[in-house]
Amino acid sequence: MTPRHAVLAAALAIATAGRAWSCGFEDPSSVTFQRGILNMAFPKALYVTSALWKAQQAGLIADLENTPQERGRFGYVNTNLRLQMLASRLQETGDGLPHPAFSIVLLGPMLWSQFKPQDEAVAVVSHVAGPASNDVVIITDGAVVAAMLEGGLSFPRAQDVGLLRLYGTPEKVNELSAWFAALDLAAPETIPQATLAN
Repeated sequence: MTPRHAVLAAALAIATAGRAWSCGFEDPSSVTFQRGILNMAFPKALYVTSALWKAQQAGLIADLENTPQERGRFGYVNTNLRLQMLASRLQETGDGLPHPAFSIVLLGPMLWSQFKPQDEAVAVVSHVAGPASNDVVIITDGAVVAAMLEGGLSFPRAQDVGLLRLYGTPEKVNELSAWFAALDLAAPETIPQATLAN
């Protein structure tokens, strides 16, 4: 994370401190405000929302927000299970690659999670107030994580079509991109690039 992003991320944490344990699963009314602050801290973060809509229209990813099992307590449990699965998959791959710490925010519920590589494991702490200092920040959505875990969407493809954005120093962003790209998740993808271009 650059110094500017670090300052703005701190502002994000301060601005949402009163709601530190209130993501969209608990308080849907807080999401719009939090997204606005997020977009100030991480410019163009909300470009992901238009990419999500295009990808859903093209059938590349599912529209999880509009399914009953992805709302409220069930949605929170399902989302956290996916984040734990992602951590498990990451620790199984990328041998010999640098493993930088990173944080993910899922735009649907505005749920922050921190991922910390520790020796041979990757620990994930979900439902935190924001990114940890010096973390690379990934802005995406739960439907994107689900599609990557199911093998229908690779990390590079998700980056190419704007379904996730990374913020941090160029070196750390490149390291994290290489780590994710090493995941054996890619399946044949039939959606033309032009259909999803920003």
